[in-house]
Amino acid sequence: MINIQILDWNKSSTKIVIVVFIALLALSSFFIISSYRSFLSNSQESVLTRLQSISNTHSLDINSLDIAYLDSMFVSGKSKRAMQNDTKLLLVNDQLDKVASINGIEEPIALMFHDERSGKFFFIANSKADSLFFGDPYEQASDDFHAKYTSGGTLGPYKDEFGTWLTSLSPVKNKANKTVGAIEVDLKFDSFITRANSTLYRNLLASVLIFIFTTIVLLRYVRVILVFEEKIQKKLKRSHDIIEEKNTEIIQSINYALRIQKAILPSMELFKSKLPNSFILYLPKDIVAGDFYWMETTEDQVIFAACDCTGHGVPGAMVSVVCHNALNRAVREFGKTQPAEILNQTEEIVVEYFAKSADDIKDGMDVSLCAYDPKTRTLQWAGANNALWLIQNGALIEIKADKQPIGKIEDSKPFTNHTFNLNEGDIIYLFTDGYADQFGGETGQKKLTRKRFKELILRIQNQPFKEQQIILEGFITNYRKEVEQVDDILVMGVEV
Repeated sequence: MINIQILDWNKSSTKIVIVVFIALLALSSFFIISSYRSFLSNSQESVLTRLQSISNTHSLDINSLDIAYLDSMFVSGKSKRAMQNDTKLLLVNDQLDKVASINGIEEPIALMFHDERSGKFFFIANSKADSLFFGDPYEQASDDFHAKYTSGGTLGPYKDEFGTWLTSLSPVKNKANKTVGAIEVDLKFDSFITRANSTLYRNLLASVLIFIFTTIVLLRYVRVILVFEEKIQKKLKRSHDIIEEKNTEIIQSINYALRIQKAILPSMELFKSKLPNSFILYLPKDIVAGDFYWMETTEDQVIFAACDCTGHGVPGAMVSVVCHNALNRAVREFGKTQPAEILNQTEEIVVEYFAKSADDIKDGMDVSLCAYDPKTRTLQWAGANNALWLIQNGALIEIKADKQPIGKIEDSKPFTNHTFNLNEGDIIYLFTDGYADQFGGETGQKKLTRKRFKELILRIQNQPFKEQQIILEGFITNYRKEVEQVDDILVMGVEV
């Protein structure tokens, strides 16, 4: 039975579910709060519009002369008691009471007066004369209230110790267009806020219930998803383990192939014993290589070559074994010692070997091959696609190879044999195409080219051979930087 941790954060499906839940919660909260704010805003706008309509209508109905009379009574210092039975005050109060009754306004509708001497506002009349009296001061007047007194408009919401209020003011003007008072209509907004809060709480509760229900439903599917994901993970792990095991086996096999390839290469001790002043720069692209260096000796000659077989890596290494064996047979079995004859015989052996296959195999080898007689300082050379560089008196002489490889080709011709009489200090360079073909430089897309390789050889020709090998390796490493090595690299140098 598979043990599932529903809230295991390391599982991608769990992360997705949690993100979805959070998004749903945030989205529902956003809509609920937006609805709440919209309800309050719409309610406030509706109430203020209604209050404005009431105050505006009544400000036109009331007699400005009656207000002027009441204002004069206040200015003259008439007392509340003296005004209790004033006919005009009772008339105005009755008008205000009727307006409140008709419009269902529970709060007092008041007639306000601004006393220029004190700069304060006072009640002159109101719809509920038993609660607000002639001459009572209005303590809540704000700067906005002063402005609305003469121009008209709405105020609020604002709070006092009795609650939250919305107010409309409409000025009453005399014939000279002077404000002699203002009708104030108030409405307590707390009931709307309470209703909005109640709606908000109901919506939040409904959202939570829906969210819990959705969570319960989704978790059933999440369990299925997580079980499926765990099975997939186990399959992937098994596949990874198999691939890792196979990869280890392949690497081990290739490393063993490397041991075999190293075994067929001449040791550096043997090479140095026959050609003391020499170096070999050998940089396979992969673990094993298609490039290889070769040496054989006769009674009078040291025969050596730089060889480049088709491909690199394991395929190139397999071809190199065939070609290496063919070179050995050409000298040991067939007794060939002249470079051109060795290449001709090697080609016959390679073609014959691949002809045994039912497939048409055209793999082969490019090679630069020398036969050097130390006693007479005579050098014989032949090349299949790969040239020879000979430095004499500080100048580089390039001897071009025959334009054909060792292998099955149409119109194959015998290789050309070249003979040179060398002087002490002359230098021979053999190489494959891997060094010159390497990409790199500032852009990483520029090929080194044979020209720049030749210029580098000319610059370092007077360095000791050990230093030349170090310089060549360091240069190509710095040149390619992060660019992958494109081919096997082999450079050989021999000084006479």
